Amino acid sequence: MNSQLLSKTLLKDLDEIKIQNTNILEQAYRSIKACRKLLSAYKKEIIETKFKTIQDEINFFKKTKQVPLIKLIYFSEIHSFEIQLPKGDKDAQLKSIKKKISKINRFFLYNIDFGRYVNSGATHFDKEYYTRDYLETFHITTSKFYFQDPEFCTPRDMLLGKYKAYDLFVVYLDEKKYKIRKGLNGKLNGAKPMEKIHWPFSNTDYVELVYALCSKGLGKQD
Repeated sequence: MNSQLLSKTLLKDLDEIKIQNTNILEQAYRSIKACRKLLSAYKKEIIETKFKTIQDEINFFKKTKQVPLIKLIYFSEIHSFEIQLPKGDKDAQLKSIKKKISKINRFFLYNIDFGRYVNSGATHFDKEYYTRDYLETFHITTSKFYFQDPEFCTPRDMLLGKYKAYDLFVVYLDEKKYKIRKGLNGKLNGAKPMEKIHWPFSNTDYVELVYALCSKGLGKQD
């Protein structure tokens, strides 16, 4: 199995899904489906084929699996958030976003040591964090991961996925907050304000043009 190619294909598919679906709920649903499909393929491969080295196992759970996992968690969070977001009440929507961001910040604070390890690029705990031999030694830190599949999970691969997915989700929430405040919620993504049309003449030229139009009767109103 060419894992790198499959991961690139997934990211390309997710981009196409985004282009084809302006509705965020539909985009999230289809993206979740695509991510789950790839994770299922990875799981089948892992069960049937053993890793040649410990480093191969670390690379898979720390990097390869993370591509669909991060996106799965990210779009799952978006889907859940959008369904629960109040409709038609700007203040309630902003309050909901603030509450969600506070919850995410608590997650980052609770996992601050792990976050420092990830952001520093350290590798000295990789064997314990990203191989399946240490599931009994390193306890799971969040209740959502209590029922992990021991054949397809390590002590920290799910936490790594959530950590990085939340980084993306915070950006999404910030953009959502901006759109709500500016009255752009529900508008097409990437909408830009109209650019000012360049006027190649001076103010004097403009005044002379207006007078000329008026003298011809074009400036009169009925």
